[in-house]
Amino acid sequence: MLKIKAVAATAVAFIAAALPVLAGSPIPEIEPNNTFGTAQLIARSLFIPTGSVAISGSVSPGDVDYFEVPLLAGDFFVAQLVLVPGPQGNSSVLGMFDPGANLVAYDLFAPNVLAGLVPSNGGWRVAVSGYPDVGSPFLGDDGIPFNGTHTQSFNYLLTLSLIPVPEPGGLLALGTGIAGLLGYSVRRRRAG
Repeated sequence: MLKIKAVAATAVAFIAAALPVLAGSPIPEIEPNNTFGTAQLIARSLFIPTGSVAISGSVSPGDVDYFEVPLLAGDFFVAQLVLVPGPQGNSSVLGMFDPGANLVAYDLFAPNVLAGLVPSNGGWRVAVSGYPDVGSPFLGDDGIPFNGTHTQSFNYLLTLSLIPVPEPGGLLALGTGIAGLLGYSVRRRRAG
């Protein structure tokens, strides 16, 4: 079990290091995307062919950037936030919200990485903010953390990576192909 965890941790670290390179030219962050409801949509089609999308943006005091990604149960999703070189002392926070607006994970201080299997279908949100804009003391008027309660200012590169859940048709085709190869192998041995 420890070996599996070590391999998984190594795989996540490798993927996180490679994401900015794999994602290609970044798309710009588009305002207004300061609330859960106004999140900038990052369509699943943007993840083709590389599996990653890079977004360039900036956060100023009181600002939060939300991005909505339509995810399916079983998808493996990675979000990595890297601050573009600038003034020292800027601290970032990266958060992940489920479709019901519940904060399910967050990471403090760049480089920020969130990774895992998605448990349900829907419009999941990734939030980029400055420290300490997270936790119950920082709930906004809408009851959601990540409301701009910070004084940080920075430019960033957010890389989102998606390994989609295999479609049932794809699994069926794969299984049929493997069964066909096994049948061919058995017939070949009998013929010889």
